[in-house]
Amino acid sequence: MAKDSYLDLRVLRTRKAIRHAFITLLEEKEFNKISVNSIAQKAEINRVTFTCTIKT
Repeated sequence: MAKDSYLDLRVLRTRKAIRHAFITLLEEKEFNKISVNSIAQKAEINRVTFTCTIKT
């Protein structure tokens, strides 16, 4: 499989957790008050994992 068309299940779960955390935070705070750290904490992932996941 081509690297671009294949995503590891762990990556998909992490992205889903990030999306869910972001949406939840949007309900609680204004957009400009949401930080990378708050998304990572809400998604229960490391900040470095967040950065690496978003880059790909």
